[in-house]
Amino acid sequence: MTVILQSEGRGPHKAVTSKDGSFGIGIVGAALRQTKLLFQKERYKTLEMQLGNQDAKMNVTLEPVVR
Repeated sequence: MTVILQSEGRGPHKAVTSKDGSFGIGIVGAALRQTKLLFQKERYKTLEMQLGNQDAKMNVTLEPVVR
């Protein structure tokens, strides 16, 4: 799965998850209330999450694309 960090005034940062779903992505200097994570995987709908005051650990479930 690909994780994309988007924050106002910065280019997107991308990371790929490991087998257990963990990932690391740099958010230093990003305003959390103006930052979102996009979770993308082939044949699944993209999930967008606003960071705000999220914990460092989150559970993400992607929904399959119905064809």
